[in-house]
Amino acid sequence: MDVNGVRRVVSRRRPEAFSGEDQVSVTTDRGPATAINLITRRSACTGSMDVRHIEGPFVPDPATVAVVLLDGTAATGDGRTLAPLDFLLRSPGKDPRPGPETLHCRAAVVATLRVR
Repeated sequence: MDVNGVRRVVSRRRPEAFSGEDQVSVTTDRGPATAINLITRRSACTGSMDVRHIEGPFVPDPATVAVVLLDGTAATGDGRTLAPLDFLLRSPGKDPRPGPETLHCRAAVVATLRVR
C-alpha cells in the first residue's frame, strides 16, 4: 500500500487508517483482494475498525454499527447463519438494543466497525 508516496507493508486482517484526501494505491502479490472501508464525516464523528478471532458468544459494544464475518462461522440469536463477508448492521432508532445482536461464533474472524 502506498499512501501519499510512503510505502506501508500491510497484512491480512489488519486495519489501515488513512484520510479520504490521501492518495492511496495498492498492489497485491496474490491476486484479487477485498477491502472494507469505513468512511465518516470528521466534523460529526470518528470511526474505528478492529479484527478479532472469536469462539463462542459475542456481544458488540454500544458504539458498534456493523460486524462483518471474515472467516469461520457465526449465527444470530434467531438462527440466521452468516457467510463470509456478510455484514450484520445496527438499526439505529428501530431497535432498543444498544448495538448488533449477539453472535454465536465458531472459529470466527470478525471485523467490528464503530462510530462515535
